[in-house]
Amino acid sequence: MPAARRSRYVFIALEAGCALLAVGLGWLLGVDLWKRVDWSPKVLALGTFGAVPILLVAAGVARSNWTPIRRLMRLVDELIVPFFGGWSVWEMALVSAAAGVGEELLFRGVLQSFVEERLGVVAAITIASVVFGLAHYLTTAYAALALMIGVYLGWLYLVTGNLAVPMVAHGVYDFLALVWLTRFGKAPRVVSDLRGEMEPANEKGVPTPFGESGRHS
Repeated sequence: MPAARRSRYVFIALEAGCALLAVGLGWLLGVDLWKRVDWSPKVLALGTFGAVPILLVAAGVARSNWTPIRRLMRLVDELIVPFFGGWSVWEMALVSAAAGVGEELLFRGVLQSFVEERLGVVAAITIASVVFGLAHYLTTAYAALALMIGVYLGWLYLVTGNLAVPMVAHGVYDFLALVWLTRFGKAPRVVSDLRGEMEPANEKGVPTPFGESGRHS
């Protein structure tokens, strides 16, 4: 098996492993995950609609001239675009689904639910979102964006009472963001400095295990 394809399968397995970790932690902490998940066509539609605000924020951020955001977008071009550039659409769909289900089970299903029972809703969403942001750390701006997305996903879970809604929103966002970046976005070239000089991207760059949901899950 080619090394590039093997790395894709490993990355997908890491995302799927979040679900296994969540199930194990849920059992240890006494959190019943499955009573919090209810699938239906309505939930799929609601979750898909729930991805729209994240996509709008991401589009706005990508156009920002703020220096930390420009540095972040440079790293996206250096690391994420080359890493996912050779993936098929189906592989992107698979890893996005794995991230949506696995990360939401872990961060919202286990962590947020566990903390909420002990410290209340505000502390639960705050703590789960901070941990979510740190898990997606690539730069400070990247982690901050992931934290804000975590707050939104935590709110979706809170108002719907159904973990499937943020799962779908997370997965749909990841998938559309990956497809856009690799198929329709900027070419895999990066700005070598903030004045616009161009140089080839680093083809060896690999994002963090949670890296594709922090821009997500």
